[in-house]
Amino acid sequence: MTRFRSGGRLTVFALGCICAGLVFRLGISLRSPVSYDEVFVMGIGLDKITSSARDFVIDVPLRHSNAITPLWWWVQAVPALLAGRISLWGLRLAPLLLGGVTLIVTFRVAKSRLGHGPAALLVMFAAVSDVLAFSNSRGEFAESLLLLWVLPCVCLVGDRRSVVTKGLLGWLILMTHLGKGLLLVGALALADAVAQTVRYRKPGAALRPLISLAVAVVPTFCWLTVACGLTTGGPMLTDIGTVAGPGEMLWKLTARHGETKAHMIAAPLDAVQVWLDGWVWPVSAVSAFPLLVGMIAAVGRPRGRRGSLSLGLMFWVGLGLVILVARGMVGARFHLLYLPAVWLSASIGLWRLRCLRPERLLALGGLWVVSVWAAFSWTGWEERLWSPPAFAFTLAGAWSLVVVLAYVGRWRRWAAGRAAAGCASATVVVMMVLVFGPLQWAPFARMEPCAGCEELTAIDAYRLEKARLPGYHNRTLYIDLANYFIHKDHRTIDDLRRAEHYARLETERVPCDARAWFYHGETLRRLGASPERVRAAWERSYELNPTSMLEQRLQDLRRTIIEHDPRP
Repeated sequence: MTRFRSGGRLTVFALGCICAGLVFRLGISLRSPVSYDEVFVMGIGLDKITSSARDFVIDVPLRHSNAITPLWWWVQAVPALLAGRISLWGLRLAPLLLGGVTLIVTFRVAKSRLGHGPAALLVMFAAVSDVLAFSNSRGEFAESLLLLWVLPCVCLVGDRRSVVTKGLLGWLILMTHLGKGLLLVGALALADAVAQTVRYRKPGAALRPLISLAVAVVPTFCWLTVACGLTTGGPMLTDIGTVAGPGEMLWKLTARHGETKAHMIAAPLDAVQVWLDGWVWPVSAVSAFPLLVGMIAAVGRPRGRRGSLSLGLMFWVGLGLVILVARGMVGARFHLLYLPAVWLSASIGLWRLRCLRPERLLALGGLWVVSVWAAFSWTGWEERLWSPPAFAFTLAGAWSLVVVLAYVGRWRRWAAGRAAAGCASATVVVMMVLVFGPLQWAPFARMEPCAGCEELTAIDAYRLEKARLPGYHNRTLYIDLANYFIHKDHRTIDDLRRAEHYARLETERVPCDARAWFYHGETLRRLGASPERVRAAWERSYELNPTSMLEQRLQDLRRTIIEHDPRP
Protein backbone atom coordinates (compact mmCIF):
# COMPACT_ATOMS: atom_id res chain seq x y z
CA MET A 1 0.00 0.00 0.00
CA THR A 2 2.85 2.40 0.87
CA ARG A 3 4.57 1.69 -2.43
CA PHE A 4 1.29 2.30 -4.29
CA ARG A 5 0.76 5.61 -2.50
CA SER A 6 4.33 6.67 -3.27
CA GLY A 7 3.94 5.72 -6.93
CA GLY A 8 0.61 7.55 -7.14
CA ARG A 9 2.09 10.70 -5.65
CA LEU A 10 5.03 10.57 -8.02
CA THR A 11 2.67 10.11 -10.96
CA VAL A 12 0.68 13.16 -9.86
CA PHE A 13 3.96 15.08 -9.50
CA ALA A 14 4.98 14.07 -13.03
CA LEU A 15 1.59 15.12 -14.43
CA GLY A 16 1.95 18.48 -12.68
CA CYS A 17 5.39 18.94 -14.24
CA ILE A 18 3.98 18.08 -17.67
CA CYS A 19 1.20 20.65 -17.30
CA ALA A 20 3.67 23.29 -16.09
CA GLY A 21 5.94 22.49 -19.04
CA LEU A 22 3.10 22.89 -21.53
CA VAL A 23 2.15 26.26 -20.03
CA PHE A 24 5.82 27.33 -20.19
CA ARG A 25 6.05 26.36 -23.88
CA LEU A 26 2.77 28.04 -24.77
CA GLY A 27 3.84 31.24 -23.00
CA ILE A 28 7.07 31.44 -24.98
CA SER A 29 5.25 30.72 -28.24
CA LEU A 30 2.64 33.43 -27.62
CA ARG A 31 5.33 36.02 -26.81
CA SER A 32 7.61 35.17 -29.74
CA PRO A 33 7.52 36.97 -33.10
CA VAL A 34 8.07 35.02 -36.26
CA SER A 35 11.69 33.87 -36.29
CA TYR A 36 14.15 34.17 -39.14
CA ASP A 37 14.23 30.44 -39.92
CA GLU A 38 10.46 30.11 -39.66
CA VAL A 39 10.29 32.41 -42.70
CA PHE A 40 13.39 31.69 -44.77
CA VAL A 41 13.70 27.96 -44.07
CA MET A 42 10.33 26.48 -43.13
CA GLY A 43 8.07 29.07 -44.79
CA ILE A 44 9.79 29.04 -48.17
CA GLY A 45 10.23 25.26 -48.06
CA LEU A 46 6.61 24.55 -47.17
CA ASP A 47 5.48 26.94 -49.91
CA LYS A 48 7.19 24.67 -52.41
CA ILE A 49 6.80 21.23 -50.80
CA THR A 50 3.34 20.56 -52.24
CA SER A 51 4.32 21.48 -55.80
CA SER A 52 5.11 17.89 -56.73
CA ALA A 53 5.83 14.47 -55.21
CA ARG A 54 9.52 14.96 -55.95
CA ASP A 55 9.59 18.23 -54.01
CA PHE A 56 7.75 16.58 -51.12
CA VAL A 57 10.04 13.55 -50.84
CA ILE A 58 13.46 14.77 -51.98
CA ASP A 59 14.06 18.31 -53.20
CA VAL A 60 12.74 20.44 -50.33
CA PRO A 61 14.40 18.44 -47.50
CA LEU A 62 17.71 18.39 -49.40
CA ARG A 63 17.77 22.01 -50.55
CA HIS A 64 16.03 23.99 -47.82
CA SER A 65 17.60 22.80 -44.56
CA ASN A 66 20.61 20.92 -43.26
CA ALA A 67 18.29 18.24 -41.88
CA ILE A 68 18.66 16.58 -45.33
CA THR A 69 16.21 13.80 -44.42
CA PRO A 70 12.48 14.49 -44.78
CA LEU A 71 10.60 13.34 -41.66
CA TRP A 72 10.52 16.73 -39.92
CA TRP A 73 9.34 18.39 -43.15
CA TRP A 74 6.54 15.88 -43.52
CA VAL A 75 5.34 16.50 -39.97
CA GLN A 76 5.34 20.27 -40.50
CA ALA A 77 3.57 19.91 -43.84
CA VAL A 78 0.51 18.25 -42.26
CA PRO A 79 -1.01 21.43 -40.69
CA ALA A 80 -0.38 23.36 -43.91
CA LEU A 81 -2.06 20.68 -46.00
CA LEU A 82 -5.05 20.43 -43.67
CA ALA A 83 -5.54 24.21 -43.48
CA GLY A 84 -4.79 24.81 -47.15
CA ARG A 85 -2.24 27.53 -46.33
CA ILE A 86 0.90 28.18 -44.34
CA SER A 87 0.45 30.02 -41.05
CA LEU A 88 2.54 30.82 -38.01
CA TRP A 89 0.29 28.80 -35.73
CA GLY A 90 0.39 25.95 -38.21
CA LEU A 91 4.19 25.98 -37.94
CA ARG A 92 4.11 26.02 -34.13
CA LEU A 93 1.27 23.58 -33.55
CA ALA A 94 3.27 20.41 -34.18
CA PRO A 95 6.22 21.41 -31.92
CA LEU A 96 3.86 22.26 -29.05
CA LEU A 97 1.96 18.98 -29.38
CA LEU A 98 5.16 17.00 -29.76
CA GLY A 99 6.51 18.62 -26.61
CA GLY A 100 3.59 17.29 -24.58
CA VAL A 101 3.61 13.86 -26.23
CA THR A 102 7.35 13.52 -25.63
CA LEU A 103 6.96 14.12 -21.89
CA ILE A 104 4.13 11.58 -21.59
CA VAL A 105 5.95 8.89 -23.60
CA THR A 106 9.16 9.49 -21.65
CA PHE A 107 7.44 9.02 -18.31
CA ARG A 108 5.83 5.75 -19.35
CA VAL A 109 9.05 4.29 -20.81
CA ALA A 110 11.21 5.42 -17.89
CA LYS A 111 8.69 4.18 -15.32
CA SER A 112 8.57 0.70 -16.83
CA ARG A 113 12.38 0.49 -16.91
CA LEU A 114 13.50 2.39 -13.79
CA GLY A 115 10.48 2.91 -11.54
CA HIS A 116 8.39 5.92 -10.56
CA GLY A 117 11.10 7.94 -8.78
CA PRO A 118 13.73 8.37 -11.54
CA ALA A 119 10.94 8.64 -14.14
CA ALA A 120 9.29 11.53 -12.29
CA LEU A 121 12.61 13.37 -11.91
CA LEU A 122 13.42 12.82 -15.59
CA VAL A 123 10.08 14.29 -16.63
CA MET A 124 10.64 17.24 -14.27
CA PHE A 125 14.00 18.10 -15.85
CA ALA A 126 12.64 17.71 -19.39
CA ALA A 127 9.46 19.69 -18.66
CA VAL A 128 11.06 22.74 -17.07
CA SER A 129 14.17 22.85 -19.30
CA ASP A 130 14.23 26.30 -20.88
CA VAL A 131 16.31 25.01 -23.79
CA LEU A 132 13.79 22.30 -24.70
CA ALA A 133 10.84 24.62 -24.00
CA PHE A 134 12.26 27.24 -26.37
CA SER A 135 12.82 24.59 -29.06
CA ASN A 136 9.23 23.35 -28.65
CA SER A 137 7.83 26.88 -28.95
CA ARG A 138 9.02 27.63 -32.50
CA GLY A 139 8.45 25.92 -35.79
CA GLU A 140 11.95 25.60 -37.25
CA PHE A 141 13.65 23.32 -34.69
CA ALA A 142 13.67 19.63 -35.60
CA GLU A 143 14.62 18.92 -31.97
CA SER A 144 10.91 18.88 -31.16
CA LEU A 145 10.60 15.61 -33.10
CA LEU A 146 14.12 14.38 -32.37
CA LEU A 147 13.54 14.32 -28.62
CA LEU A 148 10.44 12.17 -29.10
CA TRP A 149 12.80 9.42 -30.35
CA VAL A 150 15.88 10.26 -28.26
CA LEU A 151 14.37 10.24 -24.76
CA PRO A 152 12.98 6.67 -25.06
CA CYS A 153 16.34 5.61 -26.54
CA VAL A 154 18.11 6.99 -23.47
CA CYS A 155 15.85 4.97 -21.19
CA LEU A 156 16.57 1.77 -23.17
CA VAL A 157 20.37 2.00 -23.00
CA GLY A 158 21.77 -1.32 -21.74
CA ASP A 159 18.56 -3.29 -22.38
CA ARG A 160 19.36 -6.50 -24.30
CA ARG A 161 15.74 -7.17 -25.23
CA SER A 162 15.15 -3.95 -27.19
CA VAL A 163 17.73 -4.36 -29.96
CA VAL A 164 15.28 -3.86 -32.83
CA THR A 165 13.37 -1.13 -30.98
CA LYS A 166 16.53 0.91 -30.52
CA GLY A 167 17.42 0.33 -34.16
CA LEU A 168 14.04 1.58 -35.35
CA LEU A 169 14.24 4.62 -33.06
CA GLY A 170 17.73 5.30 -34.42
CA TRP A 171 16.37 5.12 -37.96
CA LEU A 172 13.64 7.64 -37.07
CA ILE A 173 16.32 9.90 -35.58
CA LEU A 174 18.36 9.77 -38.78
CA MET A 175 15.29 10.37 -40.94
CA THR A 176 14.39 13.41 -38.82
CA HIS A 177 17.76 15.18 -38.96
CA LEU A 178 20.70 13.47 -40.63
CA GLY A 179 23.49 15.70 -39.28
CA LYS A 180 22.49 15.57 -35.62
CA GLY A 181 21.21 12.02 -36.02
CA LEU A 182 24.69 10.74 -36.90
CA LEU A 183 26.03 11.95 -33.55
CA LEU A 184 22.97 10.73 -31.64
CA VAL A 185 22.99 7.25 -33.14
CA GLY A 186 26.73 6.94 -32.63
CA ALA A 187 26.42 8.06 -29.00
CA LEU A 188 23.56 5.60 -28.47
CA ALA A 189 25.63 2.71 -29.81
CA LEU A 190 28.62 3.70 -27.64
CA ALA A 191 26.54 4.08 -24.46
CA ASP A 192 24.69 0.82 -25.15
CA ALA A 193 27.93 -1.10 -25.70
CA VAL A 194 29.49 0.26 -22.49
CA ALA A 195 26.38 -0.44 -20.38
CA GLN A 196 25.97 -4.02 -21.63
CA THR A 197 29.68 -4.83 -21.33
CA VAL A 198 29.85 -3.56 -17.74
CA ARG A 199 26.68 -5.31 -16.65
CA TYR A 200 26.92 -8.69 -18.37
CA ARG A 201 30.74 -9.02 -18.68
CA LYS A 202 30.51 -11.08 -21.83
CA PRO A 203 32.73 -10.59 -24.90
CA GLY A 204 29.74 -10.56 -27.24
CA ALA A 205 27.74 -8.05 -25.22
CA ALA A 206 28.95 -5.17 -27.39
CA LEU A 207 27.75 -6.86 -30.59
CA ARG A 208 24.05 -6.23 -29.95
CA PRO A 209 24.41 -2.43 -30.31
CA LEU A 210 25.99 -3.06 -33.72
CA ILE A 211 22.78 -4.79 -34.79
CA SER A 212 20.76 -1.77 -33.66
CA LEU A 213 23.20 0.48 -35.51
CA ALA A 214 22.76 -1.51 -38.72
CA VAL A 215 18.95 -1.38 -38.42
CA ALA A 216 19.20 2.42 -38.16
CA VAL A 217 21.85 3.14 -40.77
CA VAL A 218 21.09 0.77 -43.66
CA PRO A 219 17.58 2.04 -44.60
CA THR A 220 18.73 5.65 -44.16
CA PHE A 221 21.65 5.13 -46.52
CA CYS A 222 19.28 3.46 -48.99
CA TRP A 223 17.04 6.54 -48.91
CA LEU A 224 20.05 8.81 -49.51
CA THR A 225 21.21 6.66 -52.42
CA VAL A 226 17.76 6.72 -54.03
CA ALA A 227 17.45 10.48 -53.46
CA CYS A 228 20.81 11.14 -55.08
CA GLY A 229 20.00 8.77 -57.93
CA LEU A 230 16.74 10.56 -58.72
CA THR A 231 18.42 13.95 -59.02
CA THR A 232 19.56 15.26 -62.37
CA GLY A 233 23.02 14.36 -63.60
CA GLY A 234 26.01 16.19 -62.16
CA PRO A 235 26.62 17.69 -58.70
CA MET A 236 23.64 17.99 -56.37
CA LEU A 237 22.88 21.35 -54.73
CA THR A 238 21.89 20.95 -51.06
CA ASP A 239 21.65 23.23 -48.04
CA ILE A 240 25.18 22.20 -46.98
CA GLY A 241 26.62 23.00 -50.42
CA THR A 242 27.18 21.13 -53.65
CA VAL A 243 27.79 17.40 -53.20
CA ALA A 244 28.47 14.60 -55.64
CA GLY A 245 26.72 11.84 -53.70
CA PRO A 246 25.93 10.32 -50.29
CA GLY A 247 29.60 9.85 -49.40
CA GLU A 248 30.52 13.52 -49.80
CA MET A 249 27.30 14.51 -48.03
CA LEU A 250 28.19 12.43 -44.96
CA TRP A 251 31.75 13.80 -45.08
CA LYS A 252 30.49 17.39 -44.96
CA LEU A 253 28.07 16.60 -42.13
CA THR A 254 30.80 15.04 -39.96
CA ALA A 255 34.45 15.88 -40.62
CA ARG A 256 33.74 19.25 -42.27
CA HIS A 257 30.79 20.26 -40.10
CA GLY A 258 32.79 23.21 -38.75
CA GLU A 259 33.02 24.67 -42.25
CA THR A 260 29.37 24.00 -43.00
CA LYS A 261 28.31 25.76 -39.77
CA ALA A 262 31.08 28.37 -39.66
CA HIS A 263 28.59 31.07 -38.58
CA MET A 264 27.83 29.03 -35.43
CA ILE A 265 31.47 28.70 -34.31
CA ALA A 266 32.89 30.82 -31.46
CA ALA A 267 35.10 30.40 -28.39
CA PRO A 268 34.81 27.22 -26.25
CA LEU A 269 33.40 29.30 -23.36
CA ASP A 270 30.57 30.48 -25.60
CA ALA A 271 29.64 26.84 -26.23
CA VAL A 272 28.80 26.35 -22.53
CA GLN A 273 26.96 29.64 -22.02
CA VAL A 274 23.77 27.67 -21.46
CA TRP A 275 25.20 26.30 -18.18
CA LEU A 276 26.79 29.53 -16.94
CA ASP A 277 24.59 32.51 -17.87
CA GLY A 278 21.53 32.58 -15.64
CA TRP A 279 20.09 35.71 -17.22
CA VAL A 280 19.68 34.05 -20.63
CA TRP A 281 19.05 30.42 -19.60
CA PRO A 282 18.00 30.54 -15.91
CA VAL A 283 16.65 27.00 -15.49
CA SER A 284 19.70 25.40 -17.10
CA ALA A 285 22.10 27.49 -15.03
CA VAL A 286 20.30 26.76 -11.75
CA SER A 287 20.02 23.03 -12.47
CA ALA A 288 23.68 22.63 -13.52
CA PHE A 289 24.95 21.84 -10.00
CA PRO A 290 22.30 19.27 -9.00
CA LEU A 291 22.63 17.61 -12.41
CA LEU A 292 26.38 17.27 -11.88
CA VAL A 293 25.91 15.89 -8.35
CA GLY A 294 23.28 13.44 -9.57
CA MET A 295 25.47 12.16 -12.40
CA ILE A 296 28.37 11.54 -10.01
CA ALA A 297 26.09 9.72 -7.55
CA ALA A 298 24.53 7.61 -10.32
CA VAL A 299 27.74 5.73 -11.18
CA GLY A 300 28.43 4.73 -7.57
CA ARG A 301 27.44 1.12 -8.30
CA PRO A 302 28.38 0.57 -11.95
CA ARG A 303 27.66 -3.18 -12.02
CA GLY A 304 23.95 -2.88 -11.22
CA ARG A 305 21.25 -2.21 -13.79
CA ARG A 306 20.97 1.48 -13.00
CA GLY A 307 24.69 1.90 -12.42
CA SER A 308 25.68 0.34 -15.76
CA LEU A 309 23.03 2.44 -17.49
CA SER A 310 24.42 5.59 -15.86
CA LEU A 311 27.99 4.68 -16.80
CA GLY A 312 26.97 4.22 -20.42
CA LEU A 313 25.15 7.56 -20.35
CA MET A 314 28.34 9.22 -19.04
CA PHE A 315 30.07 8.21 -22.26
CA TRP A 316 27.16 9.68 -24.24
CA VAL A 317 27.42 12.96 -22.32
CA GLY A 318 31.19 13.08 -22.66
CA LEU A 319 31.09 12.51 -26.42
CA GLY A 320 28.47 15.20 -27.01
CA LEU A 321 30.00 17.78 -24.68
CA VAL A 322 33.56 17.32 -25.94
CA ILE A 323 32.49 17.75 -29.58
CA LEU A 324 30.47 20.90 -28.85
CA VAL A 325 33.15 22.55 -26.68
CA ALA A 326 36.07 21.55 -28.91
CA ARG A 327 34.36 23.06 -31.94
CA GLY A 328 32.96 26.04 -30.03
CA MET A 329 29.43 25.38 -31.27
CA VAL A 330 27.12 28.15 -30.06
CA GLY A 331 23.38 27.68 -29.85
CA ALA A 332 21.68 26.15 -26.83
CA ARG A 333 19.66 23.69 -28.93
CA PHE A 334 22.86 21.76 -29.80
CA HIS A 335 23.10 20.75 -26.13
CA LEU A 336 19.93 18.71 -26.61
CA LEU A 337 22.20 16.17 -28.32
CA TYR A 338 23.37 15.02 -24.87
CA LEU A 339 20.97 16.66 -22.39
CA PRO A 340 18.56 13.67 -22.27
CA ALA A 341 21.45 11.49 -21.09
CA VAL A 342 22.31 14.09 -18.45
CA TRP A 343 18.70 14.26 -17.22
CA LEU A 344 18.29 10.49 -16.88
CA SER A 345 21.67 9.88 -15.27
CA ALA A 346 21.12 12.72 -12.80
CA SER A 347 17.59 11.50 -12.05
CA ILE A 348 18.94 8.08 -11.08
CA GLY A 349 21.61 9.64 -8.88
CA LEU A 350 19.35 12.19 -7.20
CA TRP A 351 16.76 9.52 -6.44
CA ARG A 352 19.54 7.55 -4.75
CA LEU A 353 20.45 10.64 -2.69
CA ARG A 354 16.92 11.18 -1.39
CA CYS A 355 17.92 9.65 1.98
CA LEU A 356 21.08 11.74 2.28
CA ARG A 357 22.13 12.75 5.77
CA PRO A 358 21.03 16.26 6.78
CA GLU A 359 24.57 17.61 7.26
CA ARG A 360 25.61 16.47 3.78
CA LEU A 361 22.42 17.91 2.36
CA LEU A 362 23.26 21.25 3.94
CA ALA A 363 26.82 21.19 2.54
CA LEU A 364 25.59 20.43 -0.99
CA GLY A 365 22.88 23.07 -0.60
CA GLY A 366 25.50 25.68 0.29
CA LEU A 367 27.50 24.89 -2.84
CA TRP A 368 24.28 25.05 -4.86
CA VAL A 369 23.53 28.54 -3.53
CA VAL A 370 27.03 29.68 -4.55
CA SER A 371 26.54 28.29 -8.09
CA VAL A 372 23.19 30.09 -8.42
CA TRP A 373 24.74 33.34 -7.22
CA ALA A 374 27.62 33.00 -9.71
CA ALA A 375 25.31 32.20 -12.65
CA PHE A 376 23.33 35.41 -12.20
CA SER A 377 26.39 37.62 -11.77
CA TRP A 378 27.21 37.99 -15.46
CA THR A 379 26.73 41.59 -16.54
CA GLY A 380 28.17 41.27 -20.04
CA TRP A 381 28.72 37.88 -21.63
CA GLU A 382 30.36 38.97 -24.88
CA GLU A 383 32.83 41.19 -23.02
CA ARG A 384 33.27 38.62 -20.22
CA LEU A 385 32.09 41.04 -17.54
CA TRP A 386 31.22 39.44 -14.21
CA SER A 387 29.99 41.53 -11.28
CA PRO A 388 27.31 40.40 -8.81
CA PRO A 389 24.31 42.78 -9.04
CA ALA A 390 21.75 43.16 -6.29
CA PHE A 391 19.32 40.61 -7.71
CA ALA A 392 22.06 37.93 -7.65
CA PHE A 393 22.29 38.29 -3.86
CA THR A 394 18.49 38.34 -3.59
CA LEU A 395 18.18 35.15 -5.63
CA ALA A 396 20.95 33.48 -3.62
CA GLY A 397 19.12 34.46 -0.43
CA ALA A 398 15.87 32.96 -1.73
CA TRP A 399 17.68 29.76 -2.65
CA SER A 400 19.28 29.69 0.81
CA LEU A 401 15.76 29.65 2.28
CA VAL A 402 14.94 26.59 0.16
CA VAL A 403 18.08 24.79 1.35
CA VAL A 404 17.46 25.65 5.02
CA LEU A 405 13.85 24.45 4.88
CA ALA A 406 14.94 21.20 3.23
CA TYR A 407 17.66 20.74 5.87
CA VAL A 408 15.31 21.37 8.79
CA GLY A 409 12.71 19.04 7.31
CA ARG A 410 15.27 16.25 6.86
CA TRP A 411 16.96 16.82 10.26
CA ARG A 412 13.73 16.81 12.26
CA ARG A 413 12.03 14.29 9.97
CA TRP A 414 9.44 16.99 9.50
CA ALA A 415 7.27 16.36 6.43
CA ALA A 416 5.85 19.88 6.54
CA GLY A 417 9.37 21.32 6.34
CA ARG A 418 10.18 19.27 3.24
CA ALA A 419 6.86 20.27 1.68
CA ALA A 420 7.61 23.93 2.47
CA ALA A 421 11.01 23.57 0.80
CA GLY A 422 9.36 22.15 -2.30
CA CYS A 423 6.78 24.96 -2.44
CA ALA A 424 9.47 27.62 -1.90
CA SER A 425 11.61 26.05 -4.63
CA ALA A 426 8.70 26.00 -7.09
CA THR A 427 7.86 29.64 -6.24
CA VAL A 428 11.44 30.81 -6.79
CA VAL A 429 11.68 28.91 -10.09
CA VAL A 430 8.41 30.39 -11.36
CA MET A 431 9.47 33.94 -10.43
CA MET A 432 12.88 33.34 -12.00
CA VAL A 433 11.34 32.07 -15.25
CA LEU A 434 9.02 35.10 -15.42
CA VAL A 435 11.81 37.62 -14.86
CA PHE A 436 14.67 36.01 -16.78
CA GLY A 437 15.14 33.67 -19.71
CA PRO A 438 13.07 33.06 -22.86
CA LEU A 439 9.90 34.72 -21.57
CA GLN A 440 11.90 37.91 -21.11
CA TRP A 441 13.86 38.06 -24.38
CA ALA A 442 11.51 36.10 -26.70
CA PRO A 443 9.50 39.17 -27.85
CA PHE A 444 12.48 40.70 -29.66
CA ALA A 445 14.47 37.57 -30.54
CA ARG A 446 14.27 36.32 -34.11
CA MET A 447 17.15 33.97 -33.22
CA GLU A 448 18.25 32.61 -29.85
CA PRO A 449 20.78 34.77 -27.97
CA CYS A 450 24.31 33.47 -28.59
CA ALA A 451 27.74 34.83 -29.40
CA GLY A 452 27.70 37.00 -32.51
CA CYS A 453 23.92 37.59 -32.49
CA GLU A 454 22.33 41.00 -32.01
CA GLU A 455 19.93 39.50 -29.45
CA LEU A 456 22.77 38.77 -27.00
CA THR A 457 24.25 42.22 -27.66
CA ALA A 458 20.91 43.79 -26.69
CA ILE A 459 20.73 41.71 -23.51
CA ASP A 460 24.29 42.69 -22.54
CA ALA A 461 23.48 46.37 -23.11
CA TYR A 462 20.48 46.03 -20.81
CA ARG A 463 22.50 44.26 -18.14
CA LEU A 464 25.12 47.00 -18.27
CA GLU A 465 22.31 49.59 -18.00
CA LYS A 466 23.31 51.12 -21.33
CA ALA A 467 19.93 50.62 -23.03
CA ARG A 468 16.48 49.17 -22.55
CA LEU A 469 15.46 45.85 -23.96
CA PRO A 470 14.12 46.15 -27.52
CA GLY A 471 10.38 46.09 -28.04
CA TYR A 472 8.32 43.43 -29.75
CA HIS A 473 9.74 42.56 -33.18
CA ASN A 474 6.83 43.57 -35.37
CA ARG A 475 7.28 41.20 -38.29
CA THR A 476 4.86 38.58 -39.58
CA LEU A 477 5.21 35.41 -41.62
CA TYR A 478 3.14 36.64 -44.57
CA ILE A 479 4.82 40.06 -44.74
CA ASP A 480 8.30 38.50 -44.77
CA LEU A 481 7.32 35.93 -47.39
CA ALA A 482 5.79 38.61 -49.61
CA ASN A 483 8.92 40.74 -49.21
CA TYR A 484 11.14 37.76 -50.06
CA PHE A 485 9.32 36.83 -53.25
CA ILE A 486 9.12 40.47 -54.44
CA HIS A 487 12.87 41.06 -54.03
CA LYS A 488 14.05 37.57 -54.94
CA ASP A 489 16.91 37.38 -57.42
CA HIS A 490 15.86 36.13 -60.86
CA ARG A 491 12.23 36.26 -59.81
CA THR A 492 9.59 34.90 -62.12
CA ILE A 493 5.92 35.60 -62.62
CA ASP A 494 5.16 32.72 -60.25
CA ASP A 495 7.24 34.43 -57.54
CA LEU A 496 5.21 37.62 -57.96
CA ARG A 497 1.99 35.63 -57.74
CA ARG A 498 3.22 34.07 -54.50
CA ALA A 499 4.06 37.53 -53.16
CA GLU A 500 0.58 38.78 -54.01
CA HIS A 501 -0.96 35.71 -52.39
CA TYR A 502 0.84 36.24 -49.07
CA ALA A 503 0.25 40.00 -49.06
CA ARG A 504 -3.46 39.38 -49.61
CA LEU A 505 -3.52 36.81 -46.81
CA GLU A 506 -2.02 39.38 -44.47
CA THR A 507 -4.65 41.97 -45.41
CA GLU A 508 -7.34 39.40 -44.58
CA ARG A 509 -5.62 38.41 -41.32
CA VAL A 510 -4.90 41.97 -40.13
CA PRO A 511 -7.02 44.46 -42.14
CA CYS A 512 -5.43 47.44 -40.34
CA ASP A 513 -1.83 46.58 -41.33
CA ALA A 514 -0.55 49.33 -43.63
CA ARG A 515 2.44 47.23 -44.74
CA ALA A 516 0.20 44.45 -45.99
CA TRP A 517 -1.87 46.82 -48.14
CA PHE A 518 1.27 48.42 -49.53
CA TYR A 519 2.77 45.04 -50.49
CA HIS A 520 -0.55 43.99 -51.96
CA GLY A 521 -0.64 47.08 -54.16
CA GLU A 522 3.03 46.69 -55.15
CA THR A 523 2.59 43.07 -56.22
CA LEU A 524 -0.53 43.97 -58.19
CA ARG A 525 1.40 46.73 -59.95
CA ARG A 526 4.24 44.38 -60.88
CA LEU A 527 1.78 41.76 -62.09
CA GLY A 528 0.22 44.32 -64.46
CA ALA A 529 -3.13 44.60 -62.66
CA SER A 530 -5.46 47.53 -63.37
CA PRO A 531 -4.35 50.88 -61.87
CA GLU A 532 -7.68 51.12 -60.02
CA ARG A 533 -6.90 47.97 -58.03
CA VAL A 534 -3.41 49.20 -57.22
CA ARG A 535 -4.77 52.60 -56.17
CA ALA A 536 -7.41 51.01 -53.91
CA ALA A 537 -4.74 49.01 -52.05
CA TRP A 538 -2.34 51.95 -51.69
CA GLU A 539 -5.08 54.35 -50.60
CA ARG A 540 -6.00 51.92 -47.83
CA SER A 541 -2.34 51.77 -46.79
CA TYR A 542 -2.13 55.59 -46.87
CA GLU A 543 -5.20 55.89 -44.64
CA LEU A 544 -3.57 53.64 -42.06
CA ASN A 545 -0.06 55.12 -42.26
CA PRO A 546 0.34 58.27 -44.39
CA THR A 547 3.87 58.71 -45.76
CA SER A 548 5.35 61.11 -48.30
CA MET A 549 6.66 58.26 -50.42
CA LEU A 550 3.24 56.65 -50.70
CA GLU A 551 1.58 60.02 -51.33
CA GLN A 552 3.91 60.61 -54.28
CA ARG A 553 3.16 57.14 -55.65
CA LEU A 554 -0.57 57.76 -55.42
CA GLN A 555 -0.25 61.07 -57.26
CA ASP A 556 1.72 59.41 -60.07
CA LEU A 557 -0.84 56.63 -60.23
CA ARG A 558 -3.75 59.11 -60.47
CA ARG A 559 -2.02 60.87 -63.38
CA THR A 560 -1.63 57.52 -65.13
CA ILE A 561 -5.33 56.74 -64.64
CA ILE A 562 -6.36 60.16 -66.01
CA GLU A 563 -4.06 59.88 -69.02
CA HIS A 564 -5.50 56.50 -69.95
CA ASP A 565 -9.11 57.43 -69.26
CA PRO A 566 -10.97 57.12 -72.61
CA ARG A 567 -13.71 59.51 -71.52
CA PRO A 568 -13.35 63.15 -72.70
